[in-house]
Amino acid sequence: MKWRKEIDDRTARGALSWEIRAARTIHAWTVRVLATLDKPNPTCDFMAHALRIGDITLVGLGVEAFYQTGEEIRKRSPWKETFVLGYTNGTIMYLPRAEDFPKGGWKWPNTYALPDLLPQVYCQPALWHPDSEQEAVEAALRALNHLKD
Repeated sequence: MKWRKEIDDRTARGALSWEIRAARTIHAWTVRVLATLDKPNPTCDFMAHALRIGDITLVGLGVEAFYQTGEEIRKRSPWKETFVLGYTNGTIMYLPRAEDFPKGGWKWPNTYALPDLLPQVYCQPALWHPDSEQEAVEAALRALNHLKD
C-alpha cells in the first residue's frame, strides 16, 4: 500500500515527526475506507448520553457540533437547565448542520478544503449526510426524555 511505504520512506530519511504522523493518519484512513467498500451503505454509530443531577441535565455528544446545534437541543429539552457538551465519549467527527453543506457538496478547491479533509483527519470512511445533524439532535432529545422514566 502506498502510504505504508511512505511511512517507511519518511522514517528512513529522518522526516519531521508531523510528516510521519500525517502519513500514518492517511494510511489508517485508507485501510478503513477499503474495509467499507464492500458495505452497501456504510454508517457511523452515534450515541448521545444524558445525565441528571438534581435540576440540571447534561447531554453529551461524541462530535464537534455547532453552537446552534446545542442551542436547538437545549431549547427542545424537557428539562429547564440543560447543558450540551461536545467531544464526549470520544469524537466521531465535526458535525455540520444541513444548511452548512454547499449545494452539490464540497468540492476542493472550489470551496475551502477543510471539510474535504474531515474523513482523513477523523479516520472516517465518508462525510456526514446533511440530515445527520438532525438525527444527532433527535438522539440527544431521546436521551434527555429517557431521564424522565
